[in-house]
Order: sequence, then structure tokens, then C-alpha cells
Amino acid sequence: MINWEPMLDEKGDFLKVITPRKGKFDSDLTECGPPAIMTDKGILLLYNGKNKSGAEGDTLYTANSYCAGQALFDAKDPTKLIDRLDKPFYIPESDFDLYHCNGNKYADLPSEMVLILWLCRFTCSSCCV
Repeated sequence: MINWEPMLDEKGDFLKVITPRKGKFDSDLTECGPPAIMTDKGILLLYNGKNKSGAEGDTLYTANSYCAGQALFDAKDPTKLIDRLDKPFYIPESDFDLYHCNGNKYADLPSEMVLILWLCRFTCSSCCV
């Protein structure tokens, strides 16, 4: 992207095109994963969703767990959400979902997690990715 400006809502805050949903796997947090993919049906965004604990979260998944979701946006108007999965397509299932790449458990995370941000290429001096 070259020469772009952030989109703002009517209050002057950053425009939110995807937000947490009560009772769903992404009820507490939504955050971008790897770069979006242009498809013949629109723009596919893979994202991380955190499940809220208690009645506002999804009881099918562990409270505070991070799972991966998918959202489809209109190719001509990327602010328009076309559809979104109600269930994650990738969930924490294995022992390695609980461990950092250096073999240490995440000390500050309360539950299981899968983060699809690791699907994109990046450089980090403290990580083995």
C-alpha cells in the first residue's frame, strides 16, 4: 500500500470492520492474522479470535482460548462484511498449541491458543519462526 490513510468512523475513531461477538468463539477479541487474500468471492481475512469467559463466551470452547476465524469482505467495498464463520476453522488441539517456540510454556496466557499470525513471514530476534 502506498499513500493510504486510515479510515475513520463518524466519531473520528478508527473504523472497525470486524468486532467481537457475544456468544461466539471471538467474543472477547478480534485481531488480524496474515495478509488478506483476494478471491473470486471477495477479500478473505483470516483472524485470531479470543473467547470470553462466562456467559458472554462460547461454551463449546475453553474460556480465554484463542482460535482462528475467517471473514469475507466485499472486494469493491472492503468495509462491507459479507460473511463470517460462526465456528473457528482452527482451534488449539495439541500440546504444541500450549508452548512457545523455544519450548517454554506461555507464562502470561491463561489458556490454549493458536495464532494464525505465524502464517505470515516476519523476523523476530527472540523467536524461532
